[in-house]
Amino acid sequence: MCRAYRCSLLKRVEAGEAEIDEARDIIATVIELRDRVRPTIETMVKPQKQESLLTLYSLMHAKFSEGADETPAADRAALLLDIAALRMLLASQFDPVGTLQEKPRTRPPEADARHESSSRAPSHASVNRRKTPP
Repeated sequence: MCRAYRCSLLKRVEAGEAEIDEARDIIATVIELRDRVRPTIETMVKPQKQESLLTLYSLMHAKFSEGADETPAADRAALLLDIAALRMLLASQFDPVGTLQEKPRTRPPEADARHESSSRAPSHASVNRRKTPP
């Protein structure tokens, strides 16, 4: 099964719709965001074992919902922006059939069409490349 999987980005490169250097830049941006997000969430939720990023995100969300998080608001906002950028890049560049969607859409199809024409995923070049303080 894994050998048969082809992400959207790979399919675009194979079809000549994207250059290999562009694909490498997108991958580098995703890795950079992942490497910034994961340790921050792990520090917040203190998992007992190695968890997937999606599980860590769920644990973080639960902690926020319980009001048990003591992270300064500015740090939390920066983390949430990084998570949003990462999720949008993953969904727009790698997910071939929308499998990264957490839940089915609840809007009528005509609302989705209007929304799609007015919103676009961020370009990999537009992602804030700030470094987290040591």
